Amino acid sequence: PALPGEVVRALQQTHQQQTQQQSTTRDSSARNVSTLTTPTILRPPPPPVLAIGGIDVSNCHVPIQWGAQGVATIRAVLQAPHPAAVVHDIQESMQQNYVVLVQ
Repeated sequence: PALPGEVVRALQQTHQQQTQQQSTTRDSSARNVSTLTTPTILRPPPPPVLAIGGIDVSNCHVPIQWGAQGVATIRAVLQAPHPAAVVHDIQESMQQNYVVLVQ
C-alpha cells in the first residue's frame, strides 16, 4: 500500500523546514565569522522524523526517500506468521530501494 498523502505531505513539510533552518544557520554563521565577539545561540537539532502506520515491506523505503530518519513497523511484524522473516525482508527492501529524493 502507498503511504497516505498526509504522511507524504508531513515528511515533505518537515524536510523543507529543516532545509530552511540549515540555510538560516549557514547564513548567520557566515555573518558571525567576521565578529568573534558576537554571541552565537546554539539551537538543538530538530527532532528526528519517523514514519509509523501502514508501513510494510512494500513501502518501508518511501519515508526514508523523503527524508525520514526511520520507520516503525508494528502490525506488519507482529501479525506475520514469521516475524523474523518480515524484519529481514523490510531491512532488505530498505537497503535495495534507498534513494534520496529530496536533498
